[in-house]
Amino acid sequence: MTSLIQRLHSHNGKKNFKKFLTHAIFKEACPEGELYANKHIRIPRGVKEINKFMMFNEKTDFNYKFHYDLKNVIIANDVEIIGNNAFVNCFSLEGVIIPKSVRQINDYTFYGCYSLKNVLMSKGLEYIGFYAFNGCKKLKDIYIPESVEEIEEDAFKDCQFRTITIPKGFKDHMGVIFPSQHLSTVKEITYF
Repeated sequence: MTSLIQRLHSHNGKKNFKKFLTHAIFKEACPEGELYANKHIRIPRGVKEINKFMMFNEKTDFNYKFHYDLKNVIIANDVEIIGNNAFVNCFSLEGVIIPKSVRQINDYTFYGCYSLKNVLMSKGLEYIGFYAFNGCKKLKDIYIPESVEEIEEDAFKDCQFRTITIPKGFKDHMGVIFPSQHLSTVKEITYF
């Protein structure tokens, strides 16, 4: 049985890929900048950085308070940084699409997102911070794009992956990025 992440990365055609991805991860579409029943959000264009307490940009005057019931996030292609603690303890968060514009996922960004199952990281991402995905126990498959240059210690602590796809350059650092006690659940590691 192929995982959702494997199917996403093997899917051909850019237009169809986006459509497939949106339908595969998110059960319902939400217009840009709107929040539906406190569960689904699409970060609007113009926002450059997402942080814990607000998603604010002077140009768009877009502002949301932290949401514990948040289930799905689609991030606009303008966002460059997902800041420290941006989605910390969003216990219900299940899916996130991170576009190619995002260069950094900082420390503790998705810490404690126990329900997180689907994360799509796009080429363009360069940095993943300390404990960025700590405790994301339902995140079973991860694909690290080749553009990633640095992954901090324990970025994926307490995750129980089945598959890991990661650039060759990280092969000697697997025990630091993915603590060895958590590699026991991994069935397949692919280096590219």
